[in-house]
Amino acid sequence: MKYATGKFYQLVLLCLVCSVILSLFSGCSTPVPQKKTELWVVTERSSWDRMNGQIEVVKKAYQKEHKNVTIRIDYLPTESQARDVYLQKLRTEILQGGGPDCYLLPTDNTLILDEPIQYTYIHVEPLFADVEHAMRNGLFYDIAKFYEVDDTLGKDALNTKIMDAGVVDGARYVLPLRYDIPMIYAIEPALEEAGLDPAVLSQDICTIMEAVYETGDPILAGGILYEDYSAFSCFIDYGSGNATLDEETLYRYMADYQKLKTLLGSDYSDEDHYDIETDVNLVSTSDVVPMEPLDIKKYIYLKYANKDYLTEYYPLWIGTMQGAFEYVPFAASEEIDLTMVPLKTADTGEVVAKVCYYAAVGSGCDDPEIAYDFLRQFLLEDSQWEKNRPKRSLAKPVKGDSPNTSLALQYPGLIENGWPVRDTGSVNTLWNVRRKQFYIRSMSYDTPKITRRRMRKVGRTQLEEEDVPLFDIPIGQVRFNTTLSEGFADVLSQLNDSEDIAKLAQQLVWDLRWHVSEG
Repeated sequence: MKYATGKFYQLVLLCLVCSVILSLFSGCSTPVPQKKTELWVVTERSSWDRMNGQIEVVKKAYQKEHKNVTIRIDYLPTESQARDVYLQKLRTEILQGGGPDCYLLPTDNTLILDEPIQYTYIHVEPLFADVEHAMRNGLFYDIAKFYEVDDTLGKDALNTKIMDAGVVDGARYVLPLRYDIPMIYAIEPALEEAGLDPAVLSQDICTIMEAVYETGDPILAGGILYEDYSAFSCFIDYGSGNATLDEETLYRYMADYQKLKTLLGSDYSDEDHYDIETDVNLVSTSDVVPMEPLDIKKYIYLKYANKDYLTEYYPLWIGTMQGAFEYVPFAASEEIDLTMVPLKTADTGEVVAKVCYYAAVGSGCDDPEIAYDFLRQFLLEDSQWEKNRPKRSLAKPVKGDSPNTSLALQYPGLIENGWPVRDTGSVNTLWNVRRKQFYIRSMSYDTPKITRRRMRKVGRTQLEEEDVPLFDIPIGQVRFNTTLSEGFADVLSQLNDSEDIAKLAQQLVWDLRWHVSEG
């Protein structure tokens, strides 16, 4: 009897030891909540085929695997008055130590919404006007302890430079999900014909603008106009709280911009070259490229993307890294050699990348480990490389539409503006998603016949990593996009021969200082 009792206690002791060991190992795997947990996730509206659709796909899969977790997705209002009221209430909660558990947000304040047969663009006030300020002011939870021990995330494949943009003084507050780099696209033989040495494209943006001005070519002038603060490396030093963009650099840039704008002038218009109603070779913007707000520098290319126009009329333009999926396959299908060069800043000649979409755990989250575990799903390969997409282009297809029309409404591009931070090996996988969209659009009878043929041709183009050589670019700085760029574009739009550039440059520096001081 004593022997049996001893055996019993040995068995109990063995079970206790095993349970302790298992509990230790469980800390290195996915956390399993012992009680029901609700995660409150705040995000922005988008078209269904973009991030909204992916969030719902990831949410459904996560809840299926984690039975005790409920995820409540809260889409911020888009109507102006309702949004103002909601943002004020939400910001009050956040400042009082509460607020959402998770944020999944774009850094751009232009949203693309689903509408019947089209997409609608709206400008909104972002919840966080400056993500860098939010990180430094304690609005997000430090997730470094979760990220550092996350051995199953495959961090080696993530762009470290971009990911570290979410770190401040050793604390990791933000998970960047998408990023972009301004790129110069060019057709070198056409540049040479216009009198521009293609080698100048490797110089800083001001040197390029000055060389373009020397050619006297208005088409080149329209292509190189750029209205974003990523034209500068020195911008804001958030650590010291100082604006670091000096008036001299601004003056040079604005003077060069003004000269190009004057060169572009009113002497040239697209109607001088094409009859929009009768030229069957014209392709509408929505058939060719991602539908985004147009500006003067890209208007002509976006509206007339055919072989003759590319080779004869528009040899140079500034686009984005993501735009490679639009321009490279079209150029390849038309047998045009396309040059891609990262835009280098006016002051230091560096390359500036911008985070376009990010995830963060709220500082008032009750269960930050579970919140992190949910957000990390958007860094996994299936999400980054767009395998986690909704199966249909619309959550509810428009009543009365033909199947072809509903299919054609699929957003012609990637889920969100920008490139995934899991960029290594992404080109072929992402292109296989993108090329299907070309085929879908080519099936719509609302698309002109000549465009349908070109879409199918582009869809047959194969893209590999070497076709989009963008990942060895030495990135100098990484920023979060802010509303400041809108102010920069507004000032540049005011430039004319009578404007005092020095005063405008001074005003911009003051605006930057106010932004830093006000947060």
